[in-house]
Amino acid sequence: MKKSIFFAALVAAVMTACSNEETLEQQNVESQSSAISFRTVANNGTRATIMDSQNIKDFQVSAVYSDYTNGAATGATLMDNVVVVRNLASSDLTVDDFTYEPTKYFPVDGEAVDFYAFSPAGSRNLASATITNDLVAASNYTTTGTSKMDLVYTVPLTDPSSEGTTLSQEDFLVASNLQNNGKTSNDVLMTFDHALSKVTFAAKNVAPNTTVNISAIKLMNLGNSATLTLGYTRGETIVKSLSWAEPAARTSAYAASVPATGFTLVGANDAEYSSLTTVNEGLMVLPQTLQLFADGATFDDATDPYVEITYSMNDASGLSLYPAGTKARFPLSALSVGDAPFYNETSNPTNKLLCGHSYNLQFTFGAAGSGNEGAGAVNEIKFSVSVETWNGTDHPIE
Repeated sequence: MKKSIFFAALVAAVMTACSNEETLEQQNVESQSSAISFRTVANNGTRATIMDSQNIKDFQVSAVYSDYTNGAATGATLMDNVVVVRNLASSDLTVDDFTYEPTKYFPVDGEAVDFYAFSPAGSRNLASATITNDLVAASNYTTTGTSKMDLVYTVPLTDPSSEGTTLSQEDFLVASNLQNNGKTSNDVLMTFDHALSKVTFAAKNVAPNTTVNISAIKLMNLGNSATLTLGYTRGETIVKSLSWAEPAARTSAYAASVPATGFTLVGANDAEYSSLTTVNEGLMVLPQTLQLFADGATFDDATDPYVEITYSMNDASGLSLYPAGTKARFPLSALSVGDAPFYNETSNPTNKLLCGHSYNLQFTFGAAGSGNEGAGAVNEIKFSVSVETWNGTDHPIE
């Protein structure tokens, strides 16, 4: 009996890093012809909507195998960039929610099949998706060798994108399912990972009787185009891999979405951080290694990656403390991410922006002193009073 290929999609809210590895047990393939069915899971991780199990609409899938015929093994393509679409009228994530045409079937002799997918289907930011097929099938229905997919991707720097109306930021997802032999009735599980890094922003103003207005937030001197490789290594087990090459150029400026009127922060001693991005949005950034600054190192804003905040600050009477257009700059790797420094010998020893990770960058305005902690450093005017003692001499009146 032939078993057809079906798809169903589920996106789970789990943050996944590029360095995560999944170990799969190798299986020998029995001779059987069956149709291919799919189900998907997307692992969770400024203006790209974050994808989850409720809003993934489509994906594009390719599949390769090694065809063993007449005593020889040749590389073969089973599915070539097939678009799989979700039935948006249904909220039940079952196999029938995702459809594609025409129906595909597993190889009749049960050769192992490798599946690769990305979402959204037809992404305009994706320049190419190329599969290298080095699988080799044998007469006993076992398969050796590996395959991989290389995706050349460019992250738009703003949303709406300054590069043109056809480009916009997106939560780009990728998935692979390897060494499927189609001998069971189970769907092919496609577990999607968030391929990019997400950056959000928060700020507070701790200077009473002042108002800060943020007019722009940028991430400077970063790369926005590189190749992402999905693949695996084969030993006693199959170990999946997902890795970004370092960008060739690091001259791009990512711009967060800021309202035309800016973000306003009213100062208070006990001010808390206010989010500058909504819960389900973020600025998508290409994963890459950042410059690590040693103690005493000189920061070069011409080449080193940094955050730039453009703002103004006035006191309660309207007096300008920092005029509109004032810029504060902070090296990215020197920032605190939440309650911890970005660079951490245990959690982030490579000093990288990792795919599938969300970074909430927090800034403090109005701190007294030199402004190391944030921007808009102010020193409150305080008075101390002393009254000189009277100096007197006796003047007798005669």
